[in-house]
Amino acid sequence: MKLSVIIVTYNSEKDIYDCLRSLYKYNDLPQDDLEVIVVDNQSRNYEAMRACLEKDYPAVRVVQNTHNGGYGQGNNVGIRLSAAPNIAIMNPDVRLKMPMFKEMIMHLREDNVAMCAGKQLGGNGKVFASFFSTFTTPWWIGRPLEFLSRQKLDKYFYKWQYLSGAFFFIRKELFEQIGLFDENIFLYAEENDIHYRIRHTFPSMKMCYFNHLQYIHLAERRQFSAKHVRQVYISNGYFFKKNGLSAKRYWKGQIRMNNMLDRFYRLRSFIRHSSYVDSYHAKERNYILHELIKEN
Repeated sequence: MKLSVIIVTYNSEKDIYDCLRSLYKYNDLPQDDLEVIVVDNQSRNYEAMRACLEKDYPAVRVVQNTHNGGYGQGNNVGIRLSAAPNIAIMNPDVRLKMPMFKEMIMHLREDNVAMCAGKQLGGNGKVFASFFSTFTTPWWIGRPLEFLSRQKLDKYFYKWQYLSGAFFFIRKELFEQIGLFDENIFLYAEENDIHYRIRHTFPSMKMCYFNHLQYIHLAERRQFSAKHVRQVYISNGYFFKKNGLSAKRYWKGQIRMNNMLDRFYRLRSFIRHSSYVDSYHAKERNYILHELIKEN
């Protein structure tokens, strides 16, 4: 029951120590069966971070990437160096809160399971989205299904939804057969792309969600950034182009969705007699989308 955990860092020194601390605290595998590889994507203070990790976690293999080729490319470096037949992809801002390695590996050993993940909680204990509608699921199916599956049923429908990429487990051999991470995707949209390729390469295989195996993802600390939003739309657009679909149609659809959400939030503020705050940043998002449409 061997496992290789891959963690990609980029200026993540504030996160990686707590991440590793929780990983080893809740590790339920024999030490010889657990391999941890940290791949650093050219952080500013790599040498200091490496020295601390080598001192406090000598079993961890720390590798400096030759360049910052993005999240997927960094993970591929770690996967190619890994020795175990099972892989866990873990964000540095993830914290384990219970043992789960043994059970996840047991599920991966089932004949028809390609990939699995647990339930994602925020640092405040609130439930985060652990899965999302695939890009190819029509919105009139995807949105109601997300509401029912996440908020009412807590059930994952793998044919129409993909698992969060913050922390997931996958068979290494299968991952290699679909080409690992697509390195043309610098950041974001990786998990939807992986789900799509698994479904089309191995249609009989399934992805599984286990809501009793929970972990913390400190994503609520992230603030709106036009740079990051632009990267999300670029990566999503690439996915559509790659699979023979229209990126422009997707971007235009996002503009309509942003406008609809903006009207909804304004109406809600009016009903509640509260001042309207554009926390969704609809105008900024649409400005970015209009720019991408012009550029392409």
